[in-house]
This record gives sequence, C-alpha cells and structure tokens, in this order.
Amino acid sequence: SEASQPAAAPAALAQPAPGDDDDMREIFFEEAAEVVAQAREAMGVLEHEPRDLEAMTAVRRAFHTLKGSSRMVGLREFGDAAWACEQLYNARLALADAAANAELRGFTAEALNELATWVEVLTASGGNGSHDGLALAERAHSLRNVPVAQPDPDEDADVLASMTEPEASEAS
Repeated sequence: SEASQPAAAPAALAQPAPGDDDDMREIFFEEAAEVVAQAREAMGVLEHEPRDLEAMTAVRRAFHTLKGSSRMVGLREFGDAAWACEQLYNARLALADAAANAELRGFTAEALNELATWVEVLTASGGNGSHDGLALAERAHSLRNVPVAQPDPDEDADVLASMTEPEASEAS
C-alpha cells in the first residue's frame, strides 16, 4: 500500500504553510541530524576509497540539502555556510581526477561537526541561537582557491554550470 512506502524527500523540503515556521524548524532540526549522519557514512567510504564519486556526490548532496532546507526555515547564515561547502564539492567533482584527499576529508569532518553542533544549539534555543558561519564558508572557499563571495541562491545553478562547462575562449 502507498501508506507504507517511505517519503521520497525529507519533510524539511516541503513548502511551509503560513504560521508553520516553528513546526518547519523542528522538522529541519530532525532532518538535518539525519542528513549529517548520511554524509558521515559517505565520509567513511571516502576514508578507504577517496575516488569514490558516489560517496563524494552523497556528501555534496548533503550540503545541498542542508543549504536548501535551512534557507526555507529562515536560517540564512546556516544555508550560506552549507552552500560554500556544496560549492567546494561541486568544484572537486568537476575535476577529471576527482578525489577526496586528506585535506578535503579533514575539512569535511570539521564542517559536518560544526553544522551538527550548530543544529544542536538551534534546537536547544528553539531556533533562536546565533552562530556565525562565515569562518566555515571562508575555509571552504580557501580550499577552492577563490575569494569569498556572497552566496546568491539564484546563482547556484549558474555556478555549477560554469564549473562543468568548458570555459569560453578568452581571446578578444
């Protein structure tokens, strides 16, 4: 029966109804913990198989989910930090010799710990705790060797496309 089938997407991705912000944040807190756990499982694979593209993609997808669902519940700084981590993985996955080297794995473990702690603080404070994700975003950007940019959710698709498409000729 359909009632026994699992949901296709985390509940945190559902559109909130007016007045459901607190409920949506509670769902986000629960789902974020699950998404971080899934990313940690993929990291376990990468410890032994750093070139496992499926595991790298799972980590990228986790940061993507954390970005989108946190922004939906008004946690923009959290979303911006997750966005920076997602962009780091987009850049690494776009490389011909994509691999989660020790530096990337170390950063990712720290980033997942920081995001998980941030969720715990938000959960304990009812979503009112403050946290600055700029340092995490800066570390992610430094691993990409690009200056820190202000993330724009509308540009996510453009950034990914520019990373995966050959550069246009620079000749004038």
